[in-house]
Amino acid sequence: LPILGYHCVGVPKGTHVPRVSAEAFERQLACLARHGYRVVGLDEVADGLDRGTPLPRRSVAITFDDGYEETATVAWPLLKRFGMPATVFVTPAEVDQPGFLTWAQVVELARDGMTIGNHTMHHSYLPLVPEEQLSHELVSSKHLIEERIGRPVHFISYPVGGFTPAAQAII
Repeated sequence: LPILGYHCVGVPKGTHVPRVSAEAFERQLACLARHGYRVVGLDEVADGLDRGTPLPRRSVAITFDDGYEETATVAWPLLKRFGMPATVFVTPAEVDQPGFLTWAQVVELARDGMTIGNHTMHHSYLPLVPEEQLSHELVSSKHLIEERIGRPVHFISYPVGGFTPAAQAII
C-alpha cells in the first residue's frame, strides 16, 4: 500500500520542513481522483491487515507528520472537497506552539473525521532516547492525545523513522 506522507501543505517558508504548495497538493489529489485511486484511512488498512482482507487495487493512504497548522487550514479542506481521509500524527509538546496545530484544531479535526495519531511527546528520535524515558515519549503522549480528543489513538509514526526493539515492545 503506498502511503503518501506529507509534513506541511502551504507557502514555502525557507525552513527545513518539507512543504508542498496548496496548488500542488490540490493537483495531486485531483490526479489521484482522475486516475481512479481510492484513498483509504489507516483504520481501514489496519482492519484489512487484521482480517487478511486485501484492499482494493489502487488504494493509497495519506498522512501528515508533526501537526503543522496548515494541516487544518489548508490540507484538510482540500481533502474534504475530494472526499479523501487522512491521518495527522501530532507531537503533544508542539501543539499550541507557533506554526503548529492548537488543541482546539486537533479536537476539531478528530470530530470532523481526520484520524489523529501519535508522533511521540517531543518528536524524539527514539534510538537516542534512554530506555527509562521511552514510556513517556510513547505512552504518555498517546494518553494525552486520547484525553484531548476523547477517543483511542491507534497509530504512531516514529519521528525520522527511528525505532528500537524496546520502543516496539512498549508500543
